[in-house]
Amino acid sequence: MSRIKISLKGNNVRRFINLCSINDIQLYDLKFVSSEEYTCIINTNDYYQVKKHLKKTRTKSKVLNRIGVYRLYKPFMKYWYCLLPFIVITLFLYWKTLKIADVVVTGGDEQMNSSIERYMNSNNFGVDTWIRGYDFTTAECLLKNKFTNITWSSIGINGNVLYVEVREATNPEIIQDNRCRSIVASKDAIVYSIITRKGTPLVKAGDVVMKGDVLVDSKQEILDDNLEVKDTYFTQSDADILGYVDREYSESFPCSIGFLEQDDYMMEKLAEAALDKYVLDLEENGVLILSKNVIMDKVGNCMYLNVHLKTIESIVKYSY
Repeated sequence: MSRIKISLKGNNVRRFINLCSINDIQLYDLKFVSSEEYTCIINTNDYYQVKKHLKKTRTKSKVLNRIGVYRLYKPFMKYWYCLLPFIVITLFLYWKTLKIADVVVTGGDEQMNSSIERYMNSNNFGVDTWIRGYDFTTAECLLKNKFTNITWSSIGINGNVLYVEVREATNPEIIQDNRCRSIVASKDAIVYSIITRKGTPLVKAGDVVMKGDVLVDSKQEILDDNLEVKDTYFTQSDADILGYVDREYSESFPCSIGFLEQDDYMMEKLAEAALDKYVLDLEENGVLILSKNVIMDKVGNCMYLNVHLKTIESIVKYSY
């Protein structure tokens, strides 16, 4: 806020001061000079409001000094043209922000990204193109028509940088001996998880499959942005597929071997040892055992071992 220092002269200066006080007009640093003269500081806006009080009390005022921002106003206005270069630079920078300053292409190889960048710039969809009213649909159509190996593209603007992301169709894998393969279920199961690296998955987690069902097809389809088939080729399917599997295991142990007779305790120990070996072999092959139900029953001169297991294991089998 700007203030001014004024001198007040007249026979009714005190009456003027009282009028200012009644009308909530602040007078700062009020000083007595003589019986007919005082000095004070007043806000610039208030100074224009006290003119009627000056006239009413027949008091004369004189501006002695200016304080605050207003003090710089006059010399600034005298040399305002010094700011002209800054104004021009500011307007130029603002004008540059209205146009695309750079094009960044990602997703393809280095050579393809450079080709796309040059193509966008040469067709007025790149650098120095107005951001306002940019036609994204036309730009994407031009890219697809020019670069036929692009299966997907996305164009966006962040600030004044144009970002182009593309997905290039990969060349089909060359299969030795011209053989392709699919993945089928090796046993009846419920799919627990599936991670496909090559091929087209036909099942998902939770699906019930029977032995021999195709899980991952060797037929690979390339889709465009409209989810339409653009190209098809065959490959060697590759996937990790786990499933819930029910396993049955049974074995019998005779009570007599030659002239050696076995009691019930020894036959149970033999059955437990056989079960432990069977479970250990499964675990070494990556089978996760969720639960097991073991039944040992002696019939005649034999001890019968029947085991029902619930497991999670690989159900992958390759079919050529």
